[in-house]
This record gives sequence, C-alpha cells and structure tokens, in this order.
Amino acid sequence: MSTAVVTSSQERHASTALSHSPIELSLSPENNFTVFTSHQRRAVFAIICFTGLVSPLATLMYTPALPAIADNLGVSIADINLSVTVYLIFQGITPTFWGAISDVYGRRIVLVFTLSIATAVSVGLATTNSYAVLMVLRALHATGAASSRALGAGIIRDVIPPSDRGGYIGLWSASVAVGTAFGPVIGGILAQHATWHAIFFFQLAFSATAAIVVALLLPETLRSIVGNGSVAPPMLLQPPLPWLVPSQHSLDAPQQPGREFDSERTTHRTGMSRSKPDFFGSLQILRYPDAAALLIATGVFYTVWSNTMIATSSTYASVYGLSELQIGLTFIANALGAVIGDVFIGQVLDRHYKAQLKKEGKDYGSVSAIERARLKSLWFNAPLFMVSVLLFGWMTHIRAHIAAPIVFSFFIGWFDDSILSTYSTLMVDLFEGRASSSSASVNLVRCLLGAVGSSTIQLMINAMGIGWAFTALVAICLVVCMPLIAYQYTLGYRSREKRQGLWTITEADPQEGLAALPESRPESSYANVDADPENALKQEKNGQRSRVEPVSQAVKGVEHSEI
Repeated sequence: MSTAVVTSSQERHASTALSHSPIELSLSPENNFTVFTSHQRRAVFAIICFTGLVSPLATLMYTPALPAIADNLGVSIADINLSVTVYLIFQGITPTFWGAISDVYGRRIVLVFTLSIATAVSVGLATTNSYAVLMVLRALHATGAASSRALGAGIIRDVIPPSDRGGYIGLWSASVAVGTAFGPVIGGILAQHATWHAIFFFQLAFSATAAIVVALLLPETLRSIVGNGSVAPPMLLQPPLPWLVPSQHSLDAPQQPGREFDSERTTHRTGMSRSKPDFFGSLQILRYPDAAALLIATGVFYTVWSNTMIATSSTYASVYGLSELQIGLTFIANALGAVIGDVFIGQVLDRHYKAQLKKEGKDYGSVSAIERARLKSLWFNAPLFMVSVLLFGWMTHIRAHIAAPIVFSFFIGWFDDSILSTYSTLMVDLFEGRASSSSASVNLVRCLLGAVGSSTIQLMINAMGIGWAFTALVAICLVVCMPLIAYQYTLGYRSREKRQGLWTITEADPQEGLAALPESRPESSYANVDADPENALKQEKNGQRSRVEPVSQAVKGVEHSEI
C-alpha cells in the first residue's frame, strides 16, 4: 500500500468522522488546552516552584551538620551517615505512592497532606536528642518532603500546553537548583552559629509556609477531575481563596468540542472511569523499552553527577585543605551552572518542539515524533557533560589550581541538569495521564542508582586515584547512555505506539512523524477505532479487525493522550 498525502480537505473529512467516533480528540488550538489564564498559570507555577524547594532544603541543609550531630548524639560519623542513607531510600520510594494517589484523587489534597507531614516531622527533629528517634524521623521527613517534585511535574502537565512545557520544566528545575545551591550554605551557617536543631526549625517554618500557601491558594488541576479547568471540582478540593480558580463564567460554560476534557473522555468517551491508584505503576513503567531506556540513562547520568558532589567534600579537604564552610561555598558553582542550564535548555526544548511541529506540517497540537522533538539536545549536552566530568577528575588528580575543578563543576551542573530536564519533559509527554507517577519513577531509579554510586565512589578513588575513577565513570556513561539515547531517538516510537495502542500504515515513515490517510478510506471506518487500544489489539490478533493507522498521527493537530 502506498502512503497517501493528507490534504486539508481530508483532514476536515477525518475530523468530522472522528467527532462521531468513540474517541473524541482535541482539534483545537493550544489556547483551548486550558481555561486557566496566563496570569493564573504563572501564579500556580510560582507556587509549585516554592514548594519544590522543600525537598532539596530538607536533603542538603542537613549535610554540613553531620559531624556536629554525631558529636551531640554520641555516635560515630559512620552511624550518623546511615541517617542520610535512610533518607535517600525513602526519598526514592515514597513519591511513587504519592504520585499514584495524586493521579487519581487530585494534586491539591496530596500536596497539602505531604507538606503537613514534613512540617510535623520537623517539630520532632528540631527537639530530639535521640539517635533512634532521629533515624525514624528522617525517614518520615523524606516521606513528606520528597513528593513535591513528582507532584509539581503533574501540575505542570495539567496546565501547561506541550509546546511551552519544556520551558516551564526548565524553570522549575532551576528553582530546585537554587535550593541545591544555598541549602548547604544555610545549613552550615545555622549549625556553626546556632545548633544543628536550628536547621530543622528553619525547615519547620519553610514547610509550614508552603503548606499554608497551597491550602489557601492552589486550585485543583488534575484533568480527570477538572478537565481543562472548566469543570468545578468537589468542594473539598476547592481552595478557600479562589483567586487562581478560573472565572465562574468558565466553570459554568459547557465544554466546547475543541477543548480537551480528560474526565469526560475518561468516563464517557472511552467508557473508562477513574481507576484506583496504581501504587506499583512507577515500577511497571520500567517494562516499556523506551521508558526503561529513559530511566536507566537518567539514573546513570545522575549517579555520575552525585559522585562528583560526594567526592568534592573529601578531595577538596585532603587535596586543597579547605574548611567545611569553604567546601560548602564551592557547591554554589555547580548549582549556579544547573540554574543557568535549566533556563537555557527550557527554551531550547520549546524551540525544538515547535520546529518539529513545523516539520510535520502542523501549526499547533502534539507532535508525532515526540522523541525527536525532545532528545535532539542530548547529542551535544551528553558529550559535554562527560568531557566536563573527565576534566574535573583529572584537574583534581594533578592538583591544579582550585579554580580549575570549580569551573568544571559549574559545567557539570549545567549539562547534568540540562539532561535531567530534557528527560523529565519527555517523561511527562510519554505518560501524560500518569504525569506524577512517571516523574516518581524517574526519582526512584535515580535515587536507587545514586545510592549504589555513593557507596562505591570512595572505594574507586582509593583503588584507582581520582583521575582514573572519574575516567571509569565517564566510560560507563559512554557505553551505557549513548546507545540508549540513540535507541530512543531513532526507535523509541515503536515502543510508544505499541503502548498507546497505535497502528501505522505499513509504508508510512513513523520517524518523520506523519502517518497518512488512504484517500479511499470511507468515513465510517474511523468510527471503528476502539476507545480501548488493548481490546483493539486483541481483536486484531484474532483477525476480527484490520490494521489501522494511529488516530493521533492521521489528522494534523490531534492530541492523543496516554491511555
């Protein structure tokens, strides 16, 4: 069968047929993606950036005070380091549960609850003098504080159109990097001039403020509850101060055909009701080859980055003789690079997305070749990251001037956060219906691999020296990550289409992102596309249906959400 060219008239013909089919998809411009105004979206984004600081502050403010805490509690450094390990484990695991709950019951209520946990636990941490209590409370602290990143990704997905999503995720990651930069400095100052308990009094005030802001102002955004914002949520999910809630006119207005309405589509258009939380959904995502490639590559890049941070403390002290406060100040270079890199890569991602739209002949909507739109920047960011890590290791190894490793630490932060923001944006695009759960899966794999790396980097340095240890890490990146990037960029669409229940015309080129409509296909055939792709696949295997092309690729501008 030859590939047909989709003309404007055929698009109108197909869109008419689709409007009467079991699946109703959005053919509207991006401004119908949400009824939240631009000012409301920016305010919601500012709130999640503020709450996103809770996690890095809870993680990094604590680190400079470890010797003081060990001395105060009468335990060894090795024992107090276990509290860090416990925190990292719960930081990796618990967001998977909160993400799954928020993808069903809403973002707002889960975010208020988790911030309340972080606030309550901070009270105990600020007053305890027991090692055993400290260990338990740090686990609970991670349970409450670590969820903000997964929930923030879900909210961005809810209110930000795909063409602008890369820029917002970049800015959001930059705000987290600010916490990474100044957390150790603030913690060091408080531990030095007050007591280590002051760190948790600070976190108590910050977490409580974040919880109050969310409780009073943040509207519900989950699309299976409020659609594109035009549906009023239950009273329990409404903020007391409705300043950021769409106007009453928007809430009372009937849902327009051009507007994406997830809750209606979930219950009526596909015959599916909102399911129960899938607490193992973050793990199940690993069974998809394209998602596994993304998660493994992200985890390896993060592990190499975290190893440079872990090695910095010991090597700067032993090689350059820096004090704890001076070492803490050197972390600002890495975090400053991360902030700049996040802002820059956000603009690059949006530019690449719009360029792909133009290549596919679209003015708006979702691109078909989403992997190519998002991963193009990795072809230069990944190699530059590896070069920076290599030079950082060898500059330290040969005892070059302290400015040299600090400069390369800046670029390590820049390129690592650029890579992470790229993958985070793609993950939200691939699993739009489970944005928080998919983001939690990134956090899970990243933390678990990072824990392995943190336990082995010092052994590598002792056995091989700093230069060769980081050479080995770069070699692992090169061997593992670059093939995974190449796979997902060129072949990832196959796994995605199989997962989403899409079918392409045999001769169509999926890599170009355009599937064609046969000119002779009758209008009635579009109504045979099942709302349930898994059921359709079974029918096809049993010979009960013929292969059809993916609906999302057949018509320009059609947005097909993850099912």
